[in-house]
Amino acid sequence: MIPLTVGGVRYDLDASAMSAIRYRSKRGKSAIGEIVSAEGDMLPLLIRITYEMISGEKPDMRTYAYAARREEGFYDAALGAVLEMIKADPLAKPQGGKSKDAFDEFDLLAAYGRSGLPGCLLYELPILHIVSILNRMNPTEPTKRLMTNDEVVAMYPRRGKPKG
Repeated sequence: MIPLTVGGVRYDLDASAMSAIRYRSKRGKSAIGEIVSAEGDMLPLLIRITYEMISGEKPDMRTYAYAARREEGFYDAALGAVLEMIKADPLAKPQGGKSKDAFDEFDLLAAYGRSGLPGCLLYELPILHIVSILNRMNPTEPTKRLMTNDEVVAMYPRRGKPKG
């Protein structure tokens, strides 16, 4: 949890992948996609993202936004919290270039479900850390192969001697 004080109230922000997924679910847009495509003043975006990152009881959004705009140091603290949420795995190999596909947390969630990884990781790790784990697992490679002759004979034994 990352502490953030807004309007004299301390909030604990959840920097796990679930915060980005929650943002996508409630706002209809990818948090990462909005960060990447942000132009100009990022303060409204940081207010929306940090609001969805609040763990526990949340204030009214208008009250939170009003206090955040007046809080000295909010921008830097909020940016630090958001960067923590999208932090990549430090052991991951750097990926070159940009993807032509837009990032979508729901696609990540679907790939995560197919991976067989325990669900608790979504509540513990930042979202791009999860992406790097899934990339290392490389679930898109085919796992099917042809059976060897010995495997075919073992699985389908002859029931009798051939006639002839």
